[in-house]
Amino acid sequence: MAPVKITVHMIVALIILAVAIVIVHRAKKLCGKTIENNDFPTIKKLSVLVFVFTIVQVMIGTQVREQVDVLLKNFDRNQVINALGTAFNLHRIFSVLILATNFLLIRKIIKSDVSRFLKKCSIWLGVFLFVELLAGITLSGYNLPAIVQPIHLLLACIIFGLQFVIILKVLRKQE
Repeated sequence: MAPVKITVHMIVALIILAVAIVIVHRAKKLCGKTIENNDFPTIKKLSVLVFVFTIVQVMIGTQVREQVDVLLKNFDRNQVINALGTAFNLHRIFSVLILATNFLLIRKIIKSDVSRFLKKCSIWLGVFLFVELLAGITLSGYNLPAIVQPIHLLLACIIFGLQFVIILKVLRKQE
């Protein structure tokens, strides 16, 4: 597969996921009333920020995946991690920023007077972030076990979806 195809494929998949979430959001009216409070503008800004960070992280991650595919043609799995370049290091470093901003958002949501649905979404976001972190550590520390690669990707899509639902919830007009 040509290197750019992986990134394009992932971006298109996430767009399809976002469209599906919007359809469900509108069809079932997932968003109930959200109560404005002093933390709400911060929650709005943080939700957009973590979503943008996640999109950037996914794009960096697809670059890593492209490098892995190329390197696996010439190296064994146990040699690939050491041969990965800047994108891999950036992906690992950026994950710390992703975790920090997401957990700040989750904390703000849980401590605020917002809907139960929004709080549940944020709790699930935290759970999936933690499992995603474990998957990333497993990939990095154990020579990219093939079984963990699709799990890591699936978790990233779930995180993206939860963040998008949170954005739809907090950016909608208040009733």
